[in-house]
Amino acid sequence: MGNISITKLSDHVGADVIGVDLREPLSDVDFGIVLEAFHRHSVIRLRDTGADDAGIVAFSARFGRNKIHDLRDYLDETHPELMRISNIEANGKPIGLKDSAVLWHSDMAYRADPNPISVLVAEEITSWGGGTRFASMRAAYDALPSNMKRRLDELKAVHSIRNYAYKPAEGMPSDMQDKYPEVLHPVVVTHPVTGCKALYVSEGTTVCIDGKDETESQEILEVLLTHAVRPEFIWTQDWMVGDIIVWDNRVVVHQQTPYDPAQRRLLKRTTVMEAHPGV
Repeated sequence: MGNISITKLSDHVGADVIGVDLREPLSDVDFGIVLEAFHRHSVIRLRDTGADDAGIVAFSARFGRNKIHDLRDYLDETHPELMRISNIEANGKPIGLKDSAVLWHSDMAYRADPNPISVLVAEEITSWGGGTRFASMRAAYDALPSNMKRRLDELKAVHSIRNYAYKPAEGMPSDMQDKYPEVLHPVVVTHPVTGCKALYVSEGTTVCIDGKDETESQEILEVLLTHAVRPEFIWTQDWMVGDIIVWDNRVVVHQQTPYDPAQRRLLKRTTVMEAHPGV
């Protein structure tokens, strides 16, 4: 493999990892370069990798265990580690999760054990829109005044699938709401590898601040949720076919941008659980 280079895409989040060929397994040295960029920039983009579905699944598995998603109707038949995100229908039924990310969220924060990493690849894209916005919760935390950081460090928040980004979407089975009861997560988390702190709240899953009355809870959340998605913390991925995006759910939130619903859109995502040591 040739040299791999890294190009930063914004001040706080996102980097291009250039020169990665996924037609063959990455060497440990090359994956180390990819992983360093991932930890430094929280979101990485790989283009022109030559990867097929099997290559995507194998690449994702370098980060941790690939989980088979609960939404079984939307899984790729050959590689069930891949879940389809799509507005396409076949035989009158959606083949994938549609418009699932209209709210800012971190994947699976409604679980006691959220998935730390997600990998998304574009197969069909619309002529306009349909991008993915990423906001750095690490930068958002760093920008807070010291007295607020100290206050937030002691708080926990309630997260629920009933408030999740799936809520306005088609296709969330009702039994998922029963399967995942409300959970508590710290408002501020510490990344297990980098040691950096980040906010861990979002409009997609966070219901309230634990132990606070409704008024104070909503005041805190309104401040944090508005602050976290300030323009300077955001980078937007405008998709090209074959693009692969890997993001760190522990330190970023993401959101889908509007697109032309009359045009076909198809992406596939892995869900990485139990990140490998050092990842």
